Amino acid sequence: REAFAYAAKTGLDIVTICPSLVIGPLIQSRVNSSSKVLLNYLKGGCVMLLF
Repeated sequence: REAFAYAAKTGLDIVTICPSLVIGPLIQSRVNSSSKVLLNYLKGGCVMLLF
């Protein structure tokens, strides 16, 4: 809210970015499905999601 108020006062535009992928240390002790997809892709495999 502060950013929007400051932008209104100063005439600046606000840009927000919502990344589709955030990489960082794993919080859980086991590798989850999202991490498996990323690891497979990085190893040269194809990305395939089955639902």
